Amino acid sequence: MESGTKVGGHPQTVDCDKQIREVLNALVIRNKNKRVTDRLATIAEMLLAPVVDVQMLRHICSNGLPEEAGRLRVFCWMVLLGILPPEKDKWQASLLLN
Repeated sequence: MESGTKVGGHPQTVDCDKQIREVLNALVIRNKNKRVTDRLATIAEMLLAPVVDVQMLRHICSNGLPEEAGRLRVFCWMVLLGILPPEKDKWQASLLLN
């Protein structure tokens, strides 16, 4: 079965890092507000780390996420709610189960 094929409504493989980078690149291109762009880059860096620092992510997100955060917001909430574990190598299995 090829990558990206849906099984039971879920993608067979999910490349979260690729999605995070694509979202960040699109946001940087569209958004000219340096403060917002820097904040989104910080959030993306945290989500791209091998292990997400949940306490730091909670602290950054406690001030709210910019509207421009889009799909980054989804990943933040999934980590903060425990749907995705802090360890990135476990995200694939968690996403396929949920």
